[in-house]
Amino acid sequence: MDKVDLYVESADRYLGKRLRWCGYLLSFRKKDGEEITRSEFSWEDGTYNSCIIQTMQKGLRRLKKSCEVHIHTQDGFALDMIKNYLKDWAKKGFQGKKDGSQWEEIWNLTKEHRIICCHGKHEYLSWMKGEMERKKHEEG
Repeated sequence: MDKVDLYVESADRYLGKRLRWCGYLLSFRKKDGEEITRSEFSWEDGTYNSCIIQTMQKGLRRLKKSCEVHIHTQDGFALDMIKNYLKDWAKKGFQGKKDGSQWEEIWNLTKEHRIICCHGKHEYLSWMKGEMERKKHEEG
């Protein structure tokens, strides 16, 4: 099973609802050791956790075959929900779950993969924060 790393970040960690830059970076090593990366940054509107989930969805949508996915983010809440609750929510059809449609999409995007949750800072954090800051200044 191939291994893919998905790094997901937001320009800020303010918990309330607001428009903010978010981004993901996918990293994969070819058999010869060459690293292939793909990234995307965009404005997201919502709470910190909601924006991280929306951005995570974008990265997961790029995966075309079953693999081991290491999800790296500073958002411990999102990772905890994926690791400890997502499977039970899916069994109950996401009934009564706040942001149920978001979580249902995460379930649909992750159920064919082996998911490893990695909470905290990571090797691409500074680069991603810099890219979001650069994009913010380019716009305005």
